[in-house]
Amino acid sequence: MKLPKNVYRKKGDTLFFQKDYPTKLRHLTPTKTYSYSLGLKVGATEREISIARTKALEAFESELKYIIESDPDAFNVDEHQQMAREILRKSGLKVGQLSEKVIDNREGDITSIIAEHLIPGIDDIQTADNAFRYEHGEHAQRPYNPLEQATYTAYKMLLEADSDKPKTLGSLYREYKETNLQGTDEKEIKRIDSRWNRFISLLPNTLINAKTIDDIHNALDKYVFERTANGLVKGQTIDRELTSIVSCLKWSNKKYRFKWLIERPAIKFDKVNEKQVLTREHQALVANGCLSYKRPEIACIALLQLQGAMMPSEIKRLNKECIILESDSPLLIVKGITKTNSRRRIIPIVLHRKFIQQHIYDSIKWLNSCTDTGHSHALKKLLSSLTNCKDKYTSHCFRHSFKANREASGADIVHSATIAGWSAKGAGVSEHLLNYGGQGLTHSEVVSALHATSRKIHQHLLPSELNIIKLRA
Repeated sequence: MKLPKNVYRKKGDTLFFQKDYPTKLRHLTPTKTYSYSLGLKVGATEREISIARTKALEAFESELKYIIESDPDAFNVDEHQQMAREILRKSGLKVGQLSEKVIDNREGDITSIIAEHLIPGIDDIQTADNAFRYEHGEHAQRPYNPLEQATYTAYKMLLEADSDKPKTLGSLYREYKETNLQGTDEKEIKRIDSRWNRFISLLPNTLINAKTIDDIHNALDKYVFERTANGLVKGQTIDRELTSIVSCLKWSNKKYRFKWLIERPAIKFDKVNEKQVLTREHQALVANGCLSYKRPEIACIALLQLQGAMMPSEIKRLNKECIILESDSPLLIVKGITKTNSRRRIIPIVLHRKFIQQHIYDSIKWLNSCTDTGHSHALKKLLSSLTNCKDKYTSHCFRHSFKANREASGADIVHSATIAGWSAKGAGVSEHLLNYGGQGLTHSEVVSALHATSRKIHQHLLPSELNIIKLRA
């Protein structure tokens, strides 16, 4: 596996992040190159390396800011915490390392004395503090510059294990994203960010304190009230929007033991509209009509959506190694960045393999050249043309139709969920299998089972069955 930018193998099998300081700041830095151990060995997964690299890059950018910026108002409490962790790391220290008192038989408690020797710069800070109090009174507080504040924070973190807990809800969310949302589709990340930002805007204060849990519940109630006020947003939609917010809060509560009891607000659900499903006759018209449709690159997309419940965003990210159509068990592999982990999957190709093989690369090229609105309109036009039902269907009906076909056929629910990318107990394929390699995959028992399931789901569309379906014009 090729290592990402700025990640290097060093000291045997250990992975490090290394990046040169800007030339114009070189006179202010102790070394030419910034180095950060990722805490990983060669063989770590792409996701593990990506998460560790992101943390290292943030630490590097934070250090640059402290070098460049001298205005205390340019920093917040989370940035001071991050820089404090970096100071401890560079000194080979850990948060709470001196949280237990160090007792000397003659001197007594010498914990703080040891800490002062271990944290570079703390002596200078304390000397300046004493001079300031001598001049302005014993209770006077000397204003710190940004680096002094970070250094003092590192000193407190060395002495107090609990001092490393995040201080704001914003820092909790950033950590939640780094840990849980790596590899999530970029558009989905933007949606989750938007919902979190709306929630945060309803809080009187993002600093974590004794009142935070009450503020959280009040903000959740306001979120629901504001979203339902104009009557345009369904209760089900609001409930889905709250899922990522509540998930972040519960994850943070469990990790840092805040002792919060998070309760979702009551939401009135609206009547669910009937899902848009292609009739079997219309499915046959689409499956057959795609072969002679005037835009084969769009027809190819429709066939992939019909038999694999694929989204255009998944198709456009396919690369050569994910397209295996020349074997006895042709398939596509959806991996990398997806909306959810369950969307990483294997899709057996049982309908019109040769046509797909001929046009799939044109389809990918076209999808990458047009907007979401563009391909949505083009697929809607195809459906109107082939079913002779103007504006009745949209491209999302393919996923609903796949589910309807599964239920009608009685096909295995676990294998069906694996093909479609639904969340279900026992469904899905391992990351190891997804990376197994095309030729190895086509001979696996898992792929054979998925092919058998897909043939059962789409038996009414297979060539032998198309002949006995009476197609309506």
